[in-house]
Amino acid sequence: MPDKTPPEKATSATLNGKQKMFVSAYLANGFNATRAAESAGYAGNDNTLAVTAYNLLRNAKIRAIINEAFRSHSMSADEVLARLTDQARGEFGDGEEMPAADKFRIQQAALTALAKVYKLTSERIEIYDWRKEAQAAGVNADDLQNQFAAYIRAAFEAKSREENGQEG
Repeated sequence: MPDKTPPEKATSATLNGKQKMFVSAYLANGFNATRAAESAGYAGNDNTLAVTAYNLLRNAKIRAIINEAFRSHSMSADEVLARLTDQARGEFGDGEEMPAADKFRIQQAALTALAKVYKLTSERIEIYDWRKEAQAAGVNADDLQNQFAAYIRAAFEAKSREENGQEG
C-alpha cells in the first residue's frame, strides 16, 4: 500500500532505506545527486544513476526533507545582519588571535556589506554627454558629428591609398 503522507509532513521515517541513504549522501557529498544515488545502493552506470537521482530529487517527500535541512542550516536575514554587525565592531567570537590587518579587512568588508544592505551608499556612474557640451558652446552637435565622421573616413581612405601605393 503506497505511503499517503503529505510532503509537508515528510520526515526521514516516511522514506525507505535507500531513500534515506540517498538524502544523507546528497547532503554530505556537496549535493552530487548521481554519487548520492550510487552511495545509497542504486544500481546502474552513470547515466542510469543520473536519471535515478533526478527522479529521487523530484520526489516531493525527499525534496521536503532536503529543503528542511537547508532551512535548518541557513541563517535568517536578521542573523546575517547581526553577525556582520559583530564583525564590523571587531567582535569575532572565536577566541582565535588574528593579525590586526586581517581583522581590519574583515571589519571593512562587513561595514561595506552593511552599508549596502541599509542603502547608505550608492554606485555612481557618470555619463559624459558631449552633445550637451557642444550645445553649451553654441556648436550644432549633429554638424560636429558629421564633420568628425567625414574626417575619420578621409583618414581611413588616405591610409588605404598609402598602403596600396596610390597617391592621394
